[in-house]
Amino acid sequence: NFGATGTTETYYFDDVMMYVPTGPAQIDLPVTFDVANTDYTMTDFGGTLTTVGADPMNASNMVGITVKDATAQFWAGTTMGTGGLGFANAIPFTAGNHKMTVKVYSPVVGASIKLKVEVAGQPTQSVETDQLTTVANAWETLTFDFDNQSSGTAAFNTAYAYDMASIFFNFGATGTTETYYFDDVMMATPTGPAQIDLPVTFDLQNVDYTLTDFGGNGTVLGSDPTNPINTVAITLKDATAQLWAGTTIGTNLGFANAIPFTATNRKMTIRVYSPDAGIPVRLKVEVHGQPTQSVETEAMTTVANAWETLTFDFNNQVTGTAAFNTAYAYDMASVFFNFGTDGATAGAKTYYWDDVMMYVPTVSNLPTLPVTYDDPTINYAMVDFDGGVTTLMANPFPGGINNTANVLQMVKNAGQVWGGSKMTLASAVDFSNGSTFKMQVYSNRVNCPVLFKLEGPGGAFVERTAYTTVANAWQDLSWDFTGAASNLYTDLVFIYDLGVMGDGSANFTFYQDSIRLTSGGGSSLNQIDLTVTFDSANVDYTLTDFGGNVTVLGADPVNAANNVAITTKTSGAQLWAGTTIGTNAGFANVIPFTATNRKMSVMVYSPDANIPVRLKVEVHGQPTQSVETEAMTTVANAWEYLTFDFNNQAAGTAPFNAAYAYDMASIFFNFGTDGATAGAKTYYWDNVMLGVPTIGIENPLSSLVIVYPNPVENVLAVNLPSSLDNQNLSYSVTDMTGRAVMSGKLTQTQLNVKELNSGIYSLQIQTSYGAINKRFVKR
Repeated sequence: NFGATGTTETYYFDDVMMYVPTGPAQIDLPVTFDVANTDYTMTDFGGTLTTVGADPMNASNMVGITVKDATAQFWAGTTMGTGGLGFANAIPFTAGNHKMTVKVYSPVVGASIKLKVEVAGQPTQSVETDQLTTVANAWETLTFDFDNQSSGTAAFNTAYAYDMASIFFNFGATGTTETYYFDDVMMATPTGPAQIDLPVTFDLQNVDYTLTDFGGNGTVLGSDPTNPINTVAITLKDATAQLWAGTTIGTNLGFANAIPFTATNRKMTIRVYSPDAGIPVRLKVEVHGQPTQSVETEAMTTVANAWETLTFDFNNQVTGTAAFNTAYAYDMASVFFNFGTDGATAGAKTYYWDDVMMYVPTVSNLPTLPVTYDDPTINYAMVDFDGGVTTLMANPFPGGINNTANVLQMVKNAGQVWGGSKMTLASAVDFSNGSTFKMQVYSNRVNCPVLFKLEGPGGAFVERTAYTTVANAWQDLSWDFTGAASNLYTDLVFIYDLGVMGDGSANFTFYQDSIRLTSGGGSSLNQIDLTVTFDSANVDYTLTDFGGNVTVLGADPVNAANNVAITTKTSGAQLWAGTTIGTNAGFANVIPFTATNRKMSVMVYSPDANIPVRLKVEVHGQPTQSVETEAMTTVANAWEYLTFDFNNQAAGTAPFNAAYAYDMASIFFNFGTDGATAGAKTYYWDNVMLGVPTIGIENPLSSLVIVYPNPVENVLAVNLPSSLDNQNLSYSVTDMTGRAVMSGKLTQTQLNVKELNSGIYSLQIQTSYGAINKRFVKR
């Protein structure tokens, strides 16, 4: 108490000695390499060398730097700390958190990083887990979940006080002098319940399954009425509920991610257990916070007090609601039970529901020829071998002869010089109608050999090779299997650049599509041209499908001796699915339209009457130079000629332009209706020609009589040739049942059809040359 006078105070003292400096503190979590007076010594083993140095991206930040040199073992690693002491304290795992995170900077993607924790001095009391790097030469935070232990290692044991950690870079690979950086070794930060997302199963831990009721619904989570261990949503639409009472699946924030609709899949499914059959269940999806950006559709229950899966197709929106809009990122969904009936009418009802998810098309069928990669109901699984890796993907290079949605990518990696892939067909290849395979191929180089091999039981095989002739563009390659055994080979094998080891680069990346069997394909075949009859042995009758069509040549259904085109619009087909008549090179000559003849005819055999068939002509390679028109089928399962008048273009499409040299045509069956709606349908067609054919006693002047507009709303104009001037013409109009609905003298060139009901009608004009018949559609 220096400076103060005495006040009879007593002091005690002891241990007068030299000062003993305090050493660096033992390492402990979190390991940041930045805390002063901490012993960041690392203990390497198996050939690693670890130091503390500068972050490669931020020189002011200190990190661990591990070099796994060329002599390192596959198990080489680094223990954090020195002398086997581990951390100063046990790792603070809890019952709900057995995770740690490490920031890692790796020179390669896909390197396996192992983290092992153990009890210091007790090496058998340990647990290990692994993560893969996902970026190269950049920092990322890897999360190590010790509840998912490495295969063959011990599980997490809550009785152990783990207090030491070791990290292994590129575990399982011997050293190649790679340098890894790591930092911020720490406990993973626990997160709250995750935002709800598809699929919604109500069974995941740590997911916020909050459901938002409105209009009188009350929803809770509870037991499945048929399986008590399964958790489901239980919705009570009580006696006070509104007709529009519903439940939003989640909060008003919607799902964590936008609903992953695609051009070919705009459907969702829900498992439902309803007290009543035959009631509508509505599903609405919208953009959260934007209630006007929505689409609604319905499905009907078909059973009572039993589970069923309802499918909701948003291409078929509810009448009076908005259509699906591809520009909207729908991320919220609401379900409405017995929509349109209030609780007072129906009485209180309880509904169970589960498994809200995207619709999964049934994929069980093996492919049949031709193979287009566009049918979602087909299993296009490939068996890759010896370095070949195939991926079904969206067409990355649409244009030229290939504008289809999907193609198969083949990457030839290091492995064997014969690396490739194999596809199994639903049935053996039948060569009775042709022995030349064709396939569209995209390569970035010319003169690349493409081996096409057929394999069958007992090791039977036959193979042919074709060479690419263009680079960075789609081309058709042909393989002639003349003489090969029919109905033997079930597997198609593809090997690119046989004899050369691939390296996975762009030089060894190829794409293929449209595999079909044709009656020929050599240079001796003539380019397709009008009239198209499918009967000439010297013509290349290649047909190019798109949007989900599959077309082959085969027998006429009523005359087996006649060859026709057979188009199947599959259940996965788009509303615009069609077939180009030929390749995308079009016809050999320009379609010879004239000022007085802008019509074409096609003989069609349809499974349904009253469906639109569209015909489009264009200038090949110039898709904007086109004109489209439609005709309606009038009979089912019988041949008829449809006439397509390009002076009457389809609504919303370009008119006929006499300056264009149209030289390509495409046909679309049941245009405007997709395959999912109509179901798979097969159409036969033949005799594609210019003008109107002469059939039976058809009036020779028929092609010169034009009625328009067609479809018509009020007034139908009748354009007559001058050869009918001064004739006493009469007419009658009949509906599709043959009942006459109008008749009289044709004293003027306009007929008022305003009062007719919507439908298809036949106009018959009586002339001195015979009857002229014209069909028209009343809107």
